[in-house]
Amino acid sequence: MEAILDFLLRMIVGTLAMFLINSLLESVGLFGVVGVNGTTVLTCGILGFPGLAALYIFEFYKRL
Repeated sequence: MEAILDFLLRMIVGTLAMFLINSLLESVGLFGVVGVNGTTVLTCGILGFPGLAALYIFEFYKRL
């Protein structure tokens, strides 16, 4: 039961973090945003903060 709650909490916090980071990047003028969809939410839920960081690293690498 604790693992399920932990997974759900990481999904919610990761999704909120994506919204905040995307808003911050767009306000600065950078357009390296990660789309919020099922795959990215599950990545955040499974991997937590390292998964969120990996999503943005992949996005910026793709734009090079």
